[in-house]
Amino acid sequence: EECQEMDEYAKRNKNLRERGVSCFNEALPILQYICSRLDEAQ
Repeated sequence: EECQEMDEYAKRNKNLRERGVSCFNEALPILQYICSRLDEAQ
């Protein structure tokens, strides 16, 4: 039973990490855009 719980936990963690990575990949171009705008402003 404990093994099953650990397995569920691992699956949830994997999903969370993958969601985090996809969010990061979406945010990255925005951050790069902001940085380039800040560079132009200086």
